[in-house]
Amino acid sequence: MNPTWVEPKLNSDENTMRDQASKLTFESSLCNICGSADGETYLTGPDRLFKKPGTFQLVRCHGCGVIRQYPRPTWKSLQFYYPDEDYVAYKAWVNEPGSRLSRALRRHGVRKWLRSIERQQQGGRMLDIGCGTGAFLREAKDSGGWQLEGLEPNQFAAEFVRKNLDIPVHNVTFPDVTLPLNCYDVITMWNVLEHLQMPSDSIRYVAQLLKPGGWFVFSIPNVDSIDARLAKKYWVGWDLPRHLYLLSVKNVTQILEENGFTLRDKRCLSTTYSAIGHSLTFWANDAEQGHVKIARAMVRIYENPLAHLALVLPYWLIGQLRLSSVITIYAERIK
Repeated sequence: MNPTWVEPKLNSDENTMRDQASKLTFESSLCNICGSADGETYLTGPDRLFKKPGTFQLVRCHGCGVIRQYPRPTWKSLQFYYPDEDYVAYKAWVNEPGSRLSRALRRHGVRKWLRSIERQQQGGRMLDIGCGTGAFLREAKDSGGWQLEGLEPNQFAAEFVRKNLDIPVHNVTFPDVTLPLNCYDVITMWNVLEHLQMPSDSIRYVAQLLKPGGWFVFSIPNVDSIDARLAKKYWVGWDLPRHLYLLSVKNVTQILEENGFTLRDKRCLSTTYSAIGHSLTFWANDAEQGHVKIARAMVRIYENPLAHLALVLPYWLIGQLRLSSVITIYAERIK
């Protein structure tokens, strides 16, 4: 397979974009799940979230069926696609945008993550991998009873957590970090596994870091979700080029079992409303000339508070069926 780089069309005021586009490099890689080099093209697409240059490719592995990015941008190239000022995980929560209600709703969502863990484990040593600016760590600290650490490759975000929460953060990529083995009671990854170059190796390392009986709790894009099927190439969960592996629950369960875990539960903690909104916007941005007004009108209707209210029950039911955009996995180390 060859890189599917397409020269982007840039405006005259996009000199920075042009410079970065010229530096974008790709690398070949074997599937980290099964070691296969073979796969067939699943879809190609641009960076729809930030509209940065480049065209990227997902393939379905012939060996295990996992969807992964191939060829993938090198780690150095990928830094351009994680802008400090815009990427949601790097936004500083001390200056959170939006109304008081919207901020309260965001914190409520993070608190649900924490409560779901505390039903399984009451306190102990916890490591949050890909902690960003510490939204989850803040709630865990307020809860009390946790000895907390973070891991975050972005320097700005890591320093923000150290300064504002006084929580130690390893400023390095995972699993390229040396940590004490058989030490942690809980390890979390909130929407992180899909960004890692070696997800299977990472899960293996998590198993080594956890105590026997420890918990690995993580969320991933749900490739079996309703909106993934409906939105197709516009599904927000593809998030090219940041998402390198799109693992199904079946894929994840097999990897967990191979590394001494038992899958205890899987839940959809958040509704699919926001994700479908993003996917709808991506579709509208790509609409043909004659359909632009119709597409934008559909986005406005969807964003209307009355539409949101009308969809509360359907989206709740979708969550109960484990078909929302993001699914959270609860795995216990038993070996």
